[in-house]
Amino acid sequence: MFDVVLREMAVERGIWETRQLIDLPDDDTSPMEAEVLRGRAGRSLEHLFTLLSLVLPPETVRLAFQGLHTGDRHLRGTALEYLETVLPEPVWQMLWPFLDEGAVQPAHPKRPSGQVMQELLASQESIILALAELRRREGR
Repeated sequence: MFDVVLREMAVERGIWETRQLIDLPDDDTSPMEAEVLRGRAGRSLEHLFTLLSLVLPPETVRLAFQGLHTGDRHLRGTALEYLETVLPEPVWQMLWPFLDEGAVQPAHPKRPSGQVMQELLASQESIILALAELRRREGR
């Protein structure tokens, strides 16, 4: 599955940015429960995280996806650290530019992946509250 993820990310940037879901109307829920994030996260990134949820714990992958887009630096940092600890190095290296274009990649995490995963799961309520605040601000 990680090979499929690598192939998905290997497409030309213009194709990546213009991908659209053809079998799910915009007003339906998404696999990553990202309806509030539609303006912040592209369909390609959402699709990629759906693929990752096939080989990694789906709940933590969904939380990581959401945490990346909440606007909260701590939640985003935890999500990034989780991804860096659980993804194979080639996948992480290829994914990073799609997550934070132009930013310097953080140093390798020092904590074990299980510890980071527990922190991400413990952040679930904060992520839900941050997404609810985004919905409120955007009038959804």
